[in-house]
Amino acid sequence: MKMIRLLTAIGVVAAFLAGCASGPKHAEIDAAMPDIKPGYGRIYFLRSSAFIGSPVQPEIQLNNRVVGRSRPRGFFFVDRPAGAYQASTSTSVTTSLNFDLYPGEVKYIRTEVTIALLGIMPGSVSFTLMDESIAEPELRKLSYTGRTVKRAVKGSPCTPAQAKEPGCQGFVPPPQEAAVSE
Repeated sequence: MKMIRLLTAIGVVAAFLAGCASGPKHAEIDAAMPDIKPGYGRIYFLRSSAFIGSPVQPEIQLNNRVVGRSRPRGFFFVDRPAGAYQASTSTSVTTSLNFDLYPGEVKYIRTEVTIALLGIMPGSVSFTLMDESIAEPELRKLSYTGRTVKRAVKGSPCTPAQAKEPGCQGFVPPPQEAAVSE
């Protein structure tokens, strides 16, 4: 009986760890992140929680186009032209968030998973617009799960520490399994 409990506990921990995002931290790619183009804004999607609903990693759509996944302890960003947007996702229910994006603006959107039916079925993913003062410290703790970031600067690729030096093309994190192109 003790062996069954031990194996069950190990299985739960393994499932929890397998569901967490892996990739470079925000600080590792910050210097390599491209500037926001004129007329565009940046939208960060982040998910800080790792325990509740970690196996639930639904696609996130922006105006009906997949831009990434809600992954535990992960974040990604997309740059888009200024305009009206709807972020949406579907699990057992569809949820959405409507917002406007202005030129040069940075939006931070938290995704959180709620569990329905006593934890048996996935519930829904909620979206919350965040203030920069709360979002930036959270981003520092999360792993990047988006597409490859490459800054367009003359020179050759370099390490994260060298990313701001003249002649550096910027740090390019390894591609993720769900890399999304714009």
